[in-house]
Amino acid sequence: MWNTRIRANLFLRKVFNLSYDRCLLLRKKVLELQELDLWKIDLIKTNEKWREVIVLCDKIKDMIKKIK
Repeated sequence: MWNTRIRANLFLRKVFNLSYDRCLLLRKKVLELQELDLWKIDLIKTNEKWREVIVLCDKIKDMIKKIK
């Protein structure tokens, strides 16, 4: 029983740390979009940097779903 709790706790810590790191990366990428003047609605579907942001958001969302 304790072994299962320890494993669950380690898993949650790992997911939290990965999520936190990815959130920091997401923030960095969004700020970069602003600095490069890519903050335009028509660029969301065509620009590779926007694609990176969207994929990163999906990864974060999936990690959060694992916790629930």
